[in-house]
Amino acid sequence: MTGTAPIKRILVWWKLILFIIFLGTSCTVGYKLYEKGSDVGCFLLENDIVPVEITQFREDHLQLIAIGDTGTGNEDQFEVAQGMAKVCKESGCDLVLLLGDNFYPDGVNSIEDPQFNTKFEQVYQNLNMPFYAVLGNHDVKQDVLSQLIYSLKSS
Repeated sequence: MTGTAPIKRILVWWKLILFIIFLGTSCTVGYKLYEKGSDVGCFLLENDIVPVEITQFREDHLQLIAIGDTGTGNEDQFEVAQGMAKVCKESGCDLVLLLGDNFYPDGVNSIEDPQFNTKFEQVYQNLNMPFYAVLGNHDVKQDVLSQLIYSLKSS
């Protein structure tokens, strides 16, 4: 029995060493991923958050349209917008929720990006209601906050 005790002790030390190496590697990789995400604006800081007040429309319910993968500005997007306008005219809608990938292929580069006009304002001009944006993977490739702030500027 005494011959196996040193081997067990060595195995314990090896496990501890491997755990420390694994922990150090995991922390380093995690930090590098966080750093890369921060560089492209994936993680908002508290001072970057823009509060948006959503007005209560009705006391008992809320009617909204939720759409995603809309950011092409092509004919199909215009047809969907016409259908949305028809539904909202008949049934009433309080707001539109954009579910991500609002501007293909790489999001917008500023609050003044012309895509806001060609892929949003022109398309949804007959929908006179607030739009709230959730960002998708295509939207976070450039200026992340522009879409969120645009709803405060848009008429």
